[in-house]
Amino acid sequence: MDKRVARRGFLVSGAVVGAGALVAACTSNEPAPAASSAAAAPQANSGGTDNDQPGTKVVIGFSAPAADHGWIAAITKNAQDAAKKYSDVEFKPVEPTNDINQQISAVESLIAAKVGALVILPNDGEQLNQVARKAMDAGIPVINLDRVFPDKLSYRTWIGGDNYGMGVAAGTYIGKTLKDKGVSNPVIL
Repeated sequence: MDKRVARRGFLVSGAVVGAGALVAACTSNEPAPAASSAAAAPQANSGGTDNDQPGTKVVIGFSAPAADHGWIAAITKNAQDAAKKYSDVEFKPVEPTNDINQQISAVESLIAAKVGALVILPNDGEQLNQVARKAMDAGIPVINLDRVFPDKLSYRTWIGGDNYGMGVAAGTYIGKTLKDKGVSNPVIL
């Protein structure tokens, strides 16, 4: 197997695990436990292979809305930090924006730069669908974060949360807490 392909598979797997952890963190009401220095830096498990060894350099383009929300800021910072762990990964973010046309132009600049992979958290999946499809048609794998593109040919992988499930969990928690406290006829907005 080509080392570059194995490395990309490893990075995409890491992105999936990281996004899952981030989604889980967004749904918790408990404070985060203090991390030990060993737990703070996840270690790659090479499984007896040389997958940890630097390979062909890969440029990962990244586009997200402006970080006016803690979750988006965390996604961006975590992506930057993860890329720094690998000497053969160049993280190439574009200026975050909440303007759809500017995000489309920024993604087009990454396509023109022929990045090796593209991570897009679109302002609006419907409106960025065509530019994501343009990247896929150019042979650039697209990792679609959160707001899904309607055309499944516009991305290789989608990482998203279950908002309905999170809502049910939150409602169940609120209901149980109110019942445990003896609150009857609550008004919940």
